[in-house]
Amino acid sequence: MEHGQFEVMEKAFPPLSALSGEDKRILEEKSEIRKYSPGSVIHSKENSLDSIIFVQKGLVNVYTTVKGKGDLLLFFIKEGSGCVFAAPKLVENVKMDFVFRAVNDCTVILVPQDLFHSFEKKYPALFEQVDRLLAQRLERIVSIMELVAFSPLEERLRIYLRTQMEAYGSDTLLLSHESVSRDLGTRREVVSRILSYYKDIGAVSLSRRKIRILDPGFFLN
Repeated sequence: MEHGQFEVMEKAFPPLSALSGEDKRILEEKSEIRKYSPGSVIHSKENSLDSIIFVQKGLVNVYTTVKGKGDLLLFFIKEGSGCVFAAPKLVENVKMDFVFRAVNDCTVILVPQDLFHSFEKKYPALFEQVDRLLAQRLERIVSIMELVAFSPLEERLRIYLRTQMEAYGSDTLLLSHESVSRDLGTRREVVSRILSYYKDIGAVSLSRRKIRILDPGFFLN
């Protein structure tokens, strides 16, 4: 079920509730709604949106490219959430390129970065929330990069599956071994071997393009 346009934006950034009636009208009037099919690239360095992205329906994964590993999954944007990493002016001090990709059929709301930035200046609480969320996102990105550099793949895979349970809101994950290996920047055979071990110890069940978590506690350790 798709939520209303302003409802989605307000849920992602509660300080937007303080906007005047006129500013709310402008925000909705200037925003754009787009639909994307599964696997579609929504934003990249080569095709920058220069917008704040709000997910009205579906799930969006956000990647960065790591030399020798390909696209590495950093975080996801759930339905009813927003992200500013496709707005270069708002994250100008972040020296990374991001790729936003639709996981399933997605409807997103795009707010021009210049308009959103003008509201940040006008409503201090909005600026403070964006700043706080940026700090949280960057902390997670640093943690992911440290995992890639220093942690065994088995640990990264456990964290990845735990994160996917949160993203899907379910213990049944519509993921192929190929997509998991791509997200982790490793070989499919390695992921398949670890997942087979998880299956043998009763932590998961495996079927075509599906991983079902049987022992959630295993992935919380």
